[in-house]
Amino acid sequence: MTAAGAGSLARKLVVVAATIGIAVIANLVLITLPIFLTVLARTRGFDESQSGLFAFMELSGIAAGSAFCALVPAVMARLGLRGPAAVGLMIVALANVLMVITTAPGPFLALAFAAGCGAGVANAVLYVILARAGGARSVGAFNASQLGFGALGIDALTRAAAHFGGDSLFVIPALAAIAALTLVPLLPKADGSDAGSSVEAGRSASISLGGWLMILALFVYFMGTGAVYSFLGYMGEAWGGRPDQVARAVETILLIAMLASLLVTVIGARFGILHLAALSLAGTLVGIVLLWWLQPVESFALIGGLFYFCVTLATSYLFEMLVAIDRSSGAAMMMSTSVQGGIAAGPAIAGYLVTADYGLFNAFAFALCALAAIMIAAVQYRHQRGKGTPQA
Repeated sequence: MTAAGAGSLARKLVVVAATIGIAVIANLVLITLPIFLTVLARTRGFDESQSGLFAFMELSGIAAGSAFCALVPAVMARLGLRGPAAVGLMIVALANVLMVITTAPGPFLALAFAAGCGAGVANAVLYVILARAGGARSVGAFNASQLGFGALGIDALTRAAAHFGGDSLFVIPALAAIAALTLVPLLPKADGSDAGSSVEAGRSASISLGGWLMILALFVYFMGTGAVYSFLGYMGEAWGGRPDQVARAVETILLIAMLASLLVTVIGARFGILHLAALSLAGTLVGIVLLWWLQPVESFALIGGLFYFCVTLATSYLFEMLVAIDRSSGAAMMMSTSVQGGIAAGPAIAGYLVTADYGLFNAFAFALCALAAIMIAAVQYRHQRGKGTPQA
């Protein structure tokens, strides 16, 4: 490798690492959601449906922020990538500070939506750069970082809430967002071209019909998986686990899922994107069925780990499929909208289906994921007929 090539690679790695750092911190509430919601319930007296509404507002805000960047390309054209990332982080910080002093339900939920919007803008920047920097492998690195940080964040938030009260749930994300501003200067000034060229420049928001169909299928998939993930803490406690045991189990689940992300960074698309995506979708369905039928206590971490391992694996390869079907940067940014929008809608709806054994809840999640798998297969079949099979 020439000196110029080595310098370009180093620059690319710095850009990707800084982008991942910003997005992980912006998404702190999302990645700690199962325990965040149970701690929030204990400190502010929320029940499952109210917790689901909080998750809906936070995560729909993330979806809205990403969608705005994807569908209003003039913003990205004028501000580049550094500007939106900095603005997003400042919104996250300010909204979380205000949530500390806000107790009225309406303003509190509005601030949750605002914090989500800030994180969504950061995610839009993330997915543009990841699409240009290696697709599945880059998403795998992001997910590994996110899950590892999430495991640490769960422990930190649980301990902080126990010692300093529920306000620490919002103080910690605010301080983390302020710290992440120091990473913004490491991002490209504009267009994300410093990080590679896996998506086509100049097509900021021109999303094809195939791209929109894939985005819809992903939205349905993440509705189902988001419902299960968000309520893992509640399920563990409902099935007889103590809060401290459930918190440790969820940490274990995140670490197991992190192995999936590391696996993606190692194997990439070596065994074929479609085969790996199909395997991970099937594993997701198996994991939900086991949670639904067994209602595990002793094996909660293991079965939950299987479920989230497969979801994490699927996320990387479904993103690679989306980018293969539609190479516009708008489609890449809409990945965040489909993920977070689904994770927002799933818990909000499923929260009203909670029974003592979570049977109806998990049946609903299974139905959504099965429907999504059928939709993804149909979209891919359409793509193969029109444009050919995506290759590694």
